[in-house]
Amino acid sequence: MINQKQGSINNFQLGNKVLILHPGYVAGKLGVVCGQECQSSQRWLIRVDLEDIVVSLTTQEFHVLNLDGKLHEMSGSNL
Repeated sequence: MINQKQGSINNFQLGNKVLILHPGYVAGKLGVVCGQECQSSQRWLIRVDLEDIVVSLTTQEFHVLNLDGKLHEMSGSNL
């Protein structure tokens, strides 16, 4: 089950574009934040662009992009 909290979540929002860093089979690809896993507050569901897959990632495994496609600095995180 997906926890689709509305509004800001860890300095990003549902629907934000992200650059995936890990795991290797999707590293370097873009994705979209779909929601937070219900059973884990540490993991986020990311739909991978141009692929038919959703991956479960921690915030250390992706970078949030601004609307202009540039990296968004997440406060309090060493990404």
